[in-house]
Amino acid sequence: MKNYKYTCIGAGLACLIFLGAVIFDADLFEAFIAVLSSLEDHEVDEVIIPLIILLLFAAFDLVRKQRSLRVEQERIKIYHATLESTSHVLDNIVHQLQMFKMTAERTPGFDSRVLSLYHVVMEDASLQLDKLSNLDRIDEDSIRSAVPARPGAAVHGPVGSIATE
Repeated sequence: MKNYKYTCIGAGLACLIFLGAVIFDADLFEAFIAVLSSLEDHEVDEVIIPLIILLLFAAFDLVRKQRSLRVEQERIKIYHATLESTSHVLDNIVHQLQMFKMTAERTPGFDSRVLSLYHVVMEDASLQLDKLSNLDRIDEDSIRSAVPARPGAAVHGPVGSIATE
């Protein structure tokens, strides 16, 4: 019913007009023709058809715009749901990494630079998630520019430089 609100209003108004025409024995079409004939004297009747065409196309534009807005709102919902799910996955990884960190802290001779890097990596990941969560526009370019890929980061990231020393 909510999707057809204006159709229902239009149907109700059409029924009221029909009942009024039947009850008062009014011929609405002939009245409309009489109005058009009276407008002929002022040459206004030539404007009516272009005006009707203009209004029809304006209505089509409104419907198209509303549909586009609904699609955009759905995209935003999907994007936020994806972010939320990704956040849950990352939270699980963080918890597992915290277990690794605690084990590493208790292991004698474990390189302390790797442990200090743990905090840097976690802070960086947190900042990147915050950037993705606070985008003004949700499109491919804004997502890619918010968290640009770092060439070789997965292979030769900050940890790679420690491992080679």
